[in-house]
Amino acid sequence: MKKMELHSHAKIIKGNAWFIVVFTLLVGIAAMVFALVRPVQYKAVVSFDLDFAGQAATADYQYGGYYELKAAELYVQDLMSWFKTPAFVEQIYLAAGFEPAIDNIAQFTNRFQAKQYSALNFAVQFTDASRDNAEKLSAAIVTMVEDGAGAADQGDGEKVLFTVQALDPVVAESKFPIWLVTSVGVLAGLILSLILVYLREYFRK
Repeated sequence: MKKMELHSHAKIIKGNAWFIVVFTLLVGIAAMVFALVRPVQYKAVVSFDLDFAGQAATADYQYGGYYELKAAELYVQDLMSWFKTPAFVEQIYLAAGFEPAIDNIAQFTNRFQAKQYSALNFAVQFTDASRDNAEKLSAAIVTMVEDGAGAADQGDGEKVLFTVQALDPVVAESKFPIWLVTSVGVLAGLILSLILVYLREYFRK
């Protein structure tokens, strides 16, 4: 039975070999053309480090360092949540000196991606079609976070818990390798051509 099934599959593929080859090549060529004509994008990464603001040691609890790190971890998560707030994202654009080219709320909340790497470090990254805009937005992010964190730390006369320091933003050209895009296109074309062949065979029977 298995031998017959393998023979049937081989017969179907052999009978449609020309379609599979042509379709796969066309999709691969389309992917290569897309990679060639795709506009250059610029990826920006802004990293932030937290530091303890000279808190005095206390004998009230044994694991003070652990609780300080947990507090820093939660504070970083709070800072990262700002980038999911449309009002904050809009303020970044205004601080950069231009209006946000965003059409809906989802684009606001997904414009910047923040990721926590440790209890005391996180980074914000995004892409833009203009290097100049990417650099302006990076500078605005630095200003907004450092100023906002400083204001947020001052609570009713309480001491500052953490200081937030931005590292130099990095802006670099982001472009998919042509060979990688073409390879993915060829693979996708091959899979899709096989699906179409079997669908045609199914409806023909």
